[in-house]
Amino acid sequence: GVFSFGRPGTLTGKKIMVEFSSPNTNKPLHLGHLRNDVLGESVSRILAACGADLRKVCIINDRGIHICKSMLAYLEQGQGRTPESEGVKSDHFVGEWYVCFSKALKNETEEIARNEGV
Repeated sequence: GVFSFGRPGTLTGKKIMVEFSSPNTNKPLHLGHLRNDVLGESVSRILAACGADLRKVCIINDRGIHICKSMLAYLEQGQGRTPESEGVKSDHFVGEWYVCFSKALKNETEEIARNEGV
């Protein structure tokens, strides 16, 4: 009928999972996240229109090496500070510790290279 135009059914019976968004909990959301959400939703709708048995997934991305890096930097230098005591949003606060770790690692790596004559 009229409502089936453009819906070929080529994916009928196929199970497909689309994972999108899943922002890094260490960093503030930005326009790029919205872009990924729009793309993920668009692809999902196209697949569903083709008959796919679709599952959309957003992973709660709150564990992994990025969290460990932030925690280590905070434990080394945080001195009990909190988002409230610093007057910043919690995602910005955690993001700052991630950046702090990255800078410290870069400095340490460069120092080791200098000392070893690399």
